[in-house]
Amino acid sequence: MYIELENIIKKNGFDDKIKKNQSKVLLIDRFSLDTIIKQCLVAKLLNRKYNLEPIIIHEHRSNSKKLDIYKFFKINNIKKINKIINYLNYFLKSFYLTLVSIIGISINNFSWFIKDFNIKKIKVGDLFYDSYIRYNLNFMKRNQLSFFFLKSIFFSCFRFLYLYDFLNRNKIKICIVGQHSYANNSTILFRICEKKYKKVKFFITGGQEFLHYKFPKRGLFRLPFSIRPEYLKNLNFLNKKIVNQYKKHIKLRNKGKLLRSHDNMNANYKKKMFTKNQILSKLKVKKSEKFDSIILFAAHVFADGPHGCGNMIFDDYFQQLILSLEEMKKNKNVLYILKSHPSSFLLNEEGFLENYYYKNKLYKYNNIKICPKDIKTNALLSIIDTVATCSGSAGLELAAFYGKRPILAGASYYSNLGFTQDCKSQKDYYKFLANPNLLKKISTKEKINANKCLYLVECSYKEHNIGNFFPKNVRVHKYKKISLISDNNYIKQLKKNSKKFMIEFDPYYLNLKKVIKYGLSKKLSKKFKPDV
Repeated sequence: MYIELENIIKKNGFDDKIKKNQSKVLLIDRFSLDTIIKQCLVAKLLNRKYNLEPIIIHEHRSNSKKLDIYKFFKINNIKKINKIINYLNYFLKSFYLTLVSIIGISINNFSWFIKDFNIKKIKVGDLFYDSYIRYNLNFMKRNQLSFFFLKSIFFSCFRFLYLYDFLNRNKIKICIVGQHSYANNSTILFRICEKKYKKVKFFITGGQEFLHYKFPKRGLFRLPFSIRPEYLKNLNFLNKKIVNQYKKHIKLRNKGKLLRSHDNMNANYKKKMFTKNQILSKLKVKKSEKFDSIILFAAHVFADGPHGCGNMIFDDYFQQLILSLEEMKKNKNVLYILKSHPSSFLLNEEGFLENYYYKNKLYKYNNIKICPKDIKTNALLSIIDTVATCSGSAGLELAAFYGKRPILAGASYYSNLGFTQDCKSQKDYYKFLANPNLLKKISTKEKINANKCLYLVECSYKEHNIGNFFPKNVRVHKYKKISLISDNNYIKQLKKNSKKFMIEFDPYYLNLKKVIKYGLSKKLSKKFKPDV
């Protein structure tokens, strides 16, 4: 099937020779066939127009067929970094840094590791920690002496040292990455450049997204696709086309029929709307029990990159849960509804919250209830006073649809926009958890901004990014089942599309050119003398 892919590349004229140059564009391989092809397109664009020579950093096996894709595009400068035996210096340094992390956690705690662990004065502890807790429910049984922890930290340190020296040795002007969370080559590269090489330009590609990432003057952005205040200001929500598109989107959303969002499908598909009295009855709240307020605790997938959005006031999502529960026990006048994440099954956490609830006998507390799985999220949002989350979409939905202010325990793609309660400390968070009446009411303008934010996140980018050439269903979503399209089926669909369309005239490709043009400064353009 890869021969077919080579023919498609030749047919579209992307098999021309690469121009050599001391100035480079660095591409971080992410294993995904779709991402590799799209990154190669970007590399060819930058080579043709700006004479930047592409370099690939990967961790494939030497016999991986995916490496042939780069050769189809005539990209031959390919570096493999997982041959540890070839880098004795990095090996010894990584061993030392792993030892430092063990001792540091033993003396202090994991909070120290998350907030303070660094290499060459570059903060990386949060990235390394997220990779560690992603597997085997390690967020519950944190152990700095476990083999998995040692292995995870050692290899993360090794990647850092390799990339750090690589940047020192090479004249990198642009980086093309495919991830923004966990300890991988993409995110480690972000951190190094944010501290040492702020002039390096970053572009992120993955799925239908292609974004320019601009380092702010202070600190690292929470997320590449975080919504900023100027985005809301510039969006005309009186435009009929935009409004109609948004209305259609919300209808599908409420029905749980957003095929590209497994979270939405699992939260609402085949679930039911209930009245407040019906929900309270299902929760077994007695009519004689009176509560001043109702708070929804929207749990995250506990292993799913808690620091991917930025800083948190807790170590991770699980710590937020257990410490929040201790506060909930004290606040008898508030009814707390614990709801598991609709896609918890993705990381083998299905039933985890429910089991934790019964194992720890939380049912003994009349004000703490576990949410039945057949209730739509929208039904819950309609009866509560606020939602407690870190970065979950439930907070944005609450503000947009019901005009109520959510409590955030961490940075989110929609935080600091005026319609959220952004807690700066655990003390601050507990205050609102105990008394949601202290929350400032959302104004009409803030509610509109919340809807604008939802539109920008879920609707606007798709309008111009999705073309006709590349297979649209790179990820197939079904209720409680998510599967990636196979490489063979992907190439078959690509072959079929290539008979009707050319890459160069496809909306996706045209958007690549637009984003690159926007992302590159005038200085860079002049320096590399673009053809046009």
